[in-house]
Amino acid sequence: MNNHELIQRALSVIHPLGDGGEFSAGTVSAALETASGKVYVGVCVDTGSGMGYCAEANAIGSMLSDGETEIMQVVAVWRDDSGKSFVVAPCGRCRQFITAVSKKNLDTKALVGPAQAVPIRDLLPFHDSYVSVD
Repeated sequence: MNNHELIQRALSVIHPLGDGGEFSAGTVSAALETASGKVYVGVCVDTGSGMGYCAEANAIGSMLSDGETEIMQVVAVWRDDSGKSFVVAPCGRCRQFITAVSKKNLDTKALVGPAQAVPIRDLLPFHDSYVSVD
């Protein structure tokens, strides 16, 4: 799947919900493609208590429910009030979550723009760094 198609899959599930108070959802969405070629989508969930989660985590949950763990590429998108769409790089928590699901996912391509993808390992520069303090 090319970048444009993956972005379009993510944009297809942006449907903001909530009143902007204690709960909102769907303002950011994500799509990921697995090693089998399946695409999973998800939306963010925001709560006033901080118990929400990112769109990537939602898509990963669907992927795991289907028995898959290896992500080939992932994108998150956001649409502003004027209707303009943006690619959003995965946050640090999502970067870590992606690699926690499978170490193979260090090679997952994270779209950071419509025409640019970066391996998760490059977004987690010290992911395998252990330095002795003794």
